[in-house]
Amino acid sequence: MKKYVLLLLLGYHISNAQSLELEKFFDEDLVFTNTLVKQNKVYIGSHSGLYTLNGQELKLVDRDLKGFIFIEKSQEEIKKTDKSRVEFIPNDHYISQFLPKSNRFGISLSTKDDRMYVIGSGKLFVFHTKHYLQELRGVSVRSFSKSTIASYNGLYSKKDYQPLNNDLIAYSDGYVRDYNNKTFICWDGLTVFKDNKLIHQFRAMNKELRPEFSLNGEKYGFIRDIVWIEEEHYLLATSTGIYSFDLGKVAIQEVAKKTTNGDPFIITQKNPLYSDQLLIWYVINGEIIGYNFPKEGEMVKVPVYTHEKIIFDGVATVYGNGFISPSIYITAEDGLYRITYANENKVSLADKEEYRTIRVVNDSLLAVSNNSGLFRYNRQTKRTEKVISAEFNQKALEVIGDSIFGGGVDGIYKLAVSDFIKYNPVKRKFSVRSIFNILSKYRDYIYLLLISLVILRFIRRKEKAKTRNNASAIENYIIQHMNKVTVSGLRSEFNMSYNQLNSILKPFTAAQYIREARLKRINELLNAEVDLKQIAKETGYNQQYLQKILRVKSEKKTKKAGMF
Repeated sequence: MKKYVLLLLLGYHISNAQSLELEKFFDEDLVFTNTLVKQNKVYIGSHSGLYTLNGQELKLVDRDLKGFIFIEKSQEEIKKTDKSRVEFIPNDHYISQFLPKSNRFGISLSTKDDRMYVIGSGKLFVFHTKHYLQELRGVSVRSFSKSTIASYNGLYSKKDYQPLNNDLIAYSDGYVRDYNNKTFICWDGLTVFKDNKLIHQFRAMNKELRPEFSLNGEKYGFIRDIVWIEEEHYLLATSTGIYSFDLGKVAIQEVAKKTTNGDPFIITQKNPLYSDQLLIWYVINGEIIGYNFPKEGEMVKVPVYTHEKIIFDGVATVYGNGFISPSIYITAEDGLYRITYANENKVSLADKEEYRTIRVVNDSLLAVSNNSGLFRYNRQTKRTEKVISAEFNQKALEVIGDSIFGGGVDGIYKLAVSDFIKYNPVKRKFSVRSIFNILSKYRDYIYLLLISLVILRFIRRKEKAKTRNNASAIENYIIQHMNKVTVSGLRSEFNMSYNQLNSILKPFTAAQYIREARLKRINELLNAEVDLKQIAKETGYNQQYLQKILRVKSEKKTKKAGMF
């Protein structure tokens, strides 16, 4: 039981660490003394002899060489020494924060490649460095460009994560793009910055007092994306369709009209055969439409594919001879699909999982994300592996330079493309022999285990009662601090990890629970005819976002009424 308590404590510390993750904890009946690296091998001293560590397996090298070890520099041999001759790191060294309190003394460590071998209180821990960084914690990141991050809390600088122009834009539902030294914020209307100064604001309030993209007195719906074509020529994706937009002349022309629910989006990439051409793909009404867009002349349309389910986001990869054999991967509500034109528009299901956003990493790998994590999909092996466990937002995934960025409900995640490619999840290996050895080693505890099952059943009942009490306390805290509560604040208040909060608030995540509580309170206040300003003050939502919620509710009621 002590072993499992120790592992749980260690797991808590590691899950909150910024740079290291626990890979292996050795709980053998050994007392380890210190560790060192010689000729690219890791050696572990113990009271039972000298060991080497090969992967995750300990191997006895010298049964007679017991106690503390050191390397004799003149002969480069490993020898036994007194503890006084061995150097240990100070107790306040940063590595101690990753260990349980009972193991934070007598620490010895060695490093090899991207792993750290740590001995504390006679126990051996193996860590590997985290392959990603997490910044801007507590902020739900919706989209970002090279310069700017957009969230439900407003805009932030991608350089130093400081707030930007939040008085102008309080939230974002669309993409953020950088073109021609300008930053385009698609948030409902369209806002354009240059050197962090406002140069264009295209918006007009509709009947629900929500800003739409407006030009010369005409409204064109809510902006979702903007793509640069050439000079001052852009393509716009709005809630009403796809438009050709000339920013210099401030003129707009319809390209494709929206006729069904769902927001269109645009994808562009360079034509592999002609550097002066773009491949334009846009998705509208469930159709994937492709265009060859030359710098001079008309767009050349390519075949159209219609998917029956909602398409969340898509990415086109092209191989072979231009449009002769392109391959498109789409993320839909019923799975990840591959479409090839080389074989009469053949459509194949690549993965049954519901992914929201997808981006090309290289010729073999795609990055896909959803509410449970960031994944790596290999086009050749057709295998999907999780790279980061977190709740990612739709649209918030980009490959920028040599890094991959993902926007989650609790910040922005960054990892190098090289780390994404070579990432190798730790896999536990079990065999009949290893299981037999474990059973033999703990055979004296078999009878105690049977008794413990009865005791654990009793403890489990108590833990369930405690969980109910914790859930009640968390619910009360959310209600009392509704206008400022965040997931990060809950974790700090109740000293719990993100996973612990989600476990207690099942079937909701902590973020979902806060949102549901706010929506419930909004309904109560609306029924009591409280004005939006007071509702915003009490729930923490700004008035613009409340108007958006009311509009969505109104649309749902109208649609439901139309069914009868």
